[in-house]
Amino acid sequence: MLDGVCLKCENISMENRSKLGIPSQEVNSRQDLISRFEIHINKLGMKELDLVIKKLNFVCLNFDPYGHEPSNEVENIMLDYELNEFTTNPFDFTNILLQMLDKTDNLKKSRAH
Repeated sequence: MLDGVCLKCENISMENRSKLGIPSQEVNSRQDLISRFEIHINKLGMKELDLVIKKLNFVCLNFDPYGHEPSNEVENIMLDYELNEFTTNPFDFTNILLQMLDKTDNLKKSRAH
């Protein structure tokens, strides 16, 4: 289901994005981050993928993007994965974090077969 949501978001044309109030520069920034993240995780082994999943889950469980300051641990993870750039928009932050988790989990599962 998460894939369906991501695909719907990615398939919105640039024209429609501007109608929705999403600046094209912001959209490109998110897409670039996800692309760089995918390139990064494709180079990792299974143990490293597990660590990425643990770190991203830690952020999910220990950071509220709707107004709380991140702990030092969360802030370091967000810096590692460039998530700190998106903390001003909780929706974008959550969406990107879930995409990262989904892509990492899917890659791990595909390698297990």
